[in-house]
Amino acid sequence: MDLNHGPLDLLLFPMSYEYSEEPFLFPNSSTTTLPHYSTSLLHYSNTVQGKNMRITIANAKGGVGKTTSSIYLAATATARGHEVVLLDADPQGSASQWAFMAENENDPLGFEVQAANPATLRRPQKENVMEIVDAAPTGQGLQAALETADFVIVPSSDSPLDVQQAWSTLSATDKPAAVLLVRVESGTRAMKAVMEAFNRWATPLFDAQIHKRQDIKTSMGHNPKKLWEYAQAWQEIELMMKGE
Repeated sequence: MDLNHGPLDLLLFPMSYEYSEEPFLFPNSSTTTLPHYSTSLLHYSNTVQGKNMRITIANAKGGVGKTTSSIYLAATATARGHEVVLLDADPQGSASQWAFMAENENDPLGFEVQAANPATLRRPQKENVMEIVDAAPTGQGLQAALETADFVIVPSSDSPLDVQQAWSTLSATDKPAAVLLVRVESGTRAMKAVMEAFNRWATPLFDAQIHKRQDIKTSMGHNPKKLWEYAQAWQEIELMMKGE
């Protein structure tokens, strides 16, 4: 087997790829080996519990639905009765802009959005508060968001580049983490190839998949009314927290 090949090759050539435990190359990085996680979120139930939990939404690539996932998961947690604070640690400030636009429409988000930076992320967490971090894509902001997380969610589409960056993000943290597939179009060859790659590399995945919808795509600046599959994803998180 050519050792220059890696999981990305499985997405491009799914029928010819041969699984191996050998290291592979991430883009623009030295040789590294992907950590082998359990694919079940319940694997983390003994280490991820409590009401004052910090969940970081991160991906080293932009444009993968990171802020959208942060807003929808925060809305879902709020609907489930949690006190939620969304920490906007992305320098672009998209989550803060989202909250500002919703308030201007007289339909504010049901949770607080606070600007955050590496220094504020390292402060002690508040008791009985669910913190969701919209992480920076790179640099110290991403590092602080990963280091201070109790659990990391990595949103990714079925694009090979998005998936490769999802693997890169997983390899950058030693915290419990899982990939949340977004903009899913079921039954496509791309989706089948992605699932085959994730399964062969024992990538931790949410069972819930966020399907591609105009309602989600055009929701920027609005208070989400329909939570779609994000509600299912949050149920998985709650089961993990309860150890069930």
